[in-house]
Amino acid sequence: MQFANVLRKKRKELHLTQQQLADKLHVTRQTLSRWENNLSYPNLDTLVNLSEFLAVPLDILLKGDGNLMVNKISQDVRDKNKYKRYLLIVLGIIVLLFLWLSILGYGRAMQNEWIDRFNPFLRSSIWLCGTP
Repeated sequence: MQFANVLRKKRKELHLTQQQLADKLHVTRQTLSRWENNLSYPNLDTLVNLSEFLAVPLDILLKGDGNLMVNKISQDVRDKNKYKRYLLIVLGIIVLLFLWLSILGYGRAMQNEWIDRFNPFLRSSIWLCGTP
């Protein structure tokens, strides 16, 4: 049985309204309604509280027939790791760019000819016959 069906069935067995159960779990009635309609899923902390309150083992909540919740939670964790990796790459590029610009600025300020050679922002001019 799917998570939504188990949740709805146990709530009705305990003769609770959505609002009463939502109050016990410290969520809104609309959130509980979305869970019962398979539109969203609770986070893991709330899922544990829900399991304890309804006296339903987590196995039944998580491993129901055709239950997409486990796949959804796993996908969320994978996505979080993927975005974290992208963020680290972007931050690394920004740090390298800042470091490169700092070195070029230092070279220009100290008139370091060796660093200035690699500065693409400086104009290079060729002096022909003594005229600029």
